[in-house]
Amino acid sequence: DHYELSGTLTNKFLVISNSCSVVMSNVVFRSYNVYGQPGIVNIAGAYDVDLSIFGENIVTTAVSKIAGIKVPDGASLAIDGSGSLTVYAGAYAAGIGGGFDAGCGAIAINGGTITATGGRQGAGIGGGGFTGGTSVGGTYGGDIAITGGVVVATGGDWAAGIGGGEQSSGGSVVVTGGRITAQGGVHGPAIGACGANGTYGNVTISGGTITTITDEYKRGIGRGRDTVSMGAVTITGGSIAVATDKVDPAPSNGTDPVYCVTVSDLAANAKVAFSGLPDGYGTKDIYSDAAGCVYLWLPENWPTPSPLLSASPRGRLGARVGAEHTFSANGYKYTVTIDSSAGGAVAEQGEPLELETLKIDDFAIKDGWLAIHVAASPATWLNGFVDTLVVRASETLPIPDTDESKLDLSGAEVLLEDGDNATFLVPLGDKSNCRFFKVKSR
Repeated sequence: DHYELSGTLTNKFLVISNSCSVVMSNVVFRSYNVYGQPGIVNIAGAYDVDLSIFGENIVTTAVSKIAGIKVPDGASLAIDGSGSLTVYAGAYAAGIGGGFDAGCGAIAINGGTITATGGRQGAGIGGGGFTGGTSVGGTYGGDIAITGGVVVATGGDWAAGIGGGEQSSGGSVVVTGGRITAQGGVHGPAIGACGANGTYGNVTISGGTITTITDEYKRGIGRGRDTVSMGAVTITGGSIAVATDKVDPAPSNGTDPVYCVTVSDLAANAKVAFSGLPDGYGTKDIYSDAAGCVYLWLPENWPTPSPLLSASPRGRLGARVGAEHTFSANGYKYTVTIDSSAGGAVAEQGEPLELETLKIDDFAIKDGWLAIHVAASPATWLNGFVDTLVVRASETLPIPDTDESKLDLSGAEVLLEDGDNATFLVPLGDKSNCRFFKVKSR
């Protein structure tokens, strides 16, 4: 029930005929004249398959009606690992998911770098063309969950990047994390549980960073052109770059409508930490784009603590509903007034947060990294002002105050935890033998 694969095959296919775990390490399938198979990698029944990817893996075909990785109705595929996987399908089939006129099972992406491209009328990830069925949340177009990793999904014409194919009823699309770029084909949504002429499906986003590529013929999130009916679009977290008029049906947090709030003036392509957002708004895997912006989807009004009580754990007792809101992102204060009639708002950056306390609780050396556990108040200060910290390393005591003893913090990462706790990960670089460290805040 466990298989490890490596190597290259041309004009061949793989059939998986039992529930199992599969490891792909630098596997290449290039198949151009294989016919009669639903997929180049074909889960051949209602089996559960865990796929781990390492190195560079490629599964590609140009044969009509053949999926790259076929996940049939009743089956499930979960993808994880540190490698990459590139998948191309033939016309009418999904890159990962359904083939032509056939159901699609459940797909979960938990890690790795995934690039999936559907053929004409097939989704990048999800349903193939002309898939039947009408049930909300059904498996005909596939229930798709993304919790992590880097995903680039492109649909063929009339199909979604992630979701359903042409005239295909869809399951749900649930995103809780990861960094995603999605593009539908002409008349198809970037992310939608159904493509053009399809039916049903819900889209739920509670974390992650999502970029949608649209134009006058391409939709963002929700229904494709001529979609018969569509489930709800629910956003309770994440950064989602999509124009308001490209989301259909209109998004909500399950109770109230939500609107795009642009947060700018951040470091480009960097992880962002927040505090003060509405309770329950998911911030997992939020990264700024190349322009230093993130895109939150927030209700017009939400409870905010009274300024007099904001430093107290009981601050919520003084909560009030107001049109003007304050929150922090990477060490800076932001203020925003959301105007529903305008369809969104831009948050204005204010003063930097002052570091109140920084206490080192513990540290450990792991796999070339120095992990420093700290209690910092406010914790989001760490993300915005790491460059004000100096970490020196030495194999002996005393630790010299010289440039040669400094660690390079450009690759450092901050992992925020509950409250004001955080773990500060510093790459050791060529100082892996060091056992003595000194941390200062300038």
